[in-house]
Amino acid sequence: MKHTHKGFLLVNLFALLILVLFVLYYFTLKSEVERLYDQTEKQIEDLVEIKTKLFLENSLEADLTLATTENKILLDRFKSHTNFWDHFLNPLDNVYHTHTTQSASGVNAYLNRLLPNLKNRCITNGVRPIANNAAVFGDEATKNKDFGFGFSAYNGYWPSFDKSEASLIEIQAKIVNQIIDALASSTVDGQLLELEFIKREAVGVTDKKYIASDLVGNISNQLLLRSSPLFESYRFQLSFVGRTENARSFINQLRPPFSARKIEAIRTTNYNENTIDNFNSLSTADVGGSDILPIIRDIKTRFIIDLEYVYKILYQHSDFIKWGGFSSTNNNSLQEILDTFKIN
Repeated sequence: MKHTHKGFLLVNLFALLILVLFVLYYFTLKSEVERLYDQTEKQIEDLVEIKTKLFLENSLEADLTLATTENKILLDRFKSHTNFWDHFLNPLDNVYHTHTTQSASGVNAYLNRLLPNLKNRCITNGVRPIANNAAVFGDEATKNKDFGFGFSAYNGYWPSFDKSEASLIEIQAKIVNQIIDALASSTVDGQLLELEFIKREAVGVTDKKYIASDLVGNISNQLLLRSSPLFESYRFQLSFVGRTENARSFINQLRPPFSARKIEAIRTTNYNENTIDNFNSLSTADVGGSDILPIIRDIKTRFIIDLEYVYKILYQHSDFIKWGGFSSTNNNSLQEILDTFKIN
């Protein structure tokens, strides 16, 4: 009996030992599982972070490609704009850029040679300057003088100009010379143009004092290129009586930096006196017994044309960048863009 109880006790002890071992093994496995679970969670988080970084890197690469493409488009557009304005300013033929400054007395001598030359060129090419235009506008100072082409006050009189103001007058005189060239080339054989006036802007205090009726009138600022702060220009206005084809030919011959800003056309009717006298000498029988005499009219148009001569365009790289919406860019990036533009 004793042996039986002993065996039973040993069996129970062995079973209890096994149970303890299983419990210890369970807790050991549980701890390992928890460790592996935490490790897996950490690896999942690392994987998500890696994917996020890869996405950002891919996005940055795509943004860089897009930014490079847009920068090239912007650069090409800037080149196109620059080429356009360089062509418009035409610096090789622009009087302001090619002008060489001389003394005030030298400018006076230039005008004394130029004005008779302009008159002769007009007459030779069928353009008749109306010398008494000053009387029409009531300017006593220039009555009974030759047509002055915008410089009536200095035809035989030369005030005390400083060198810089005299130089600007010479520049305007050279521009007027180009205007007369275009007008003289717009005539047709057998037809005459009547040049009523050429007006210009005053270039300084002394010129403003003496310019008188040659001073160009006001015009809406919206019609002028220099309404933009990018442009600096001179205004001129001329009036002549002729036909539509004359005005069209004149405008077509003007090249940049000339720009026609306003054209006013007023239809006029000039009767041919010789023709009317001939018809008045006819008998009633010659006109078929009618008391109504035929009238032959020479229908022409008075053109008043406002011109703008651009002599400076303040077009800078930074202006284009600002207009392109890049003004909010940080200074380093903006300077990098500007450097790219300057290099190219």
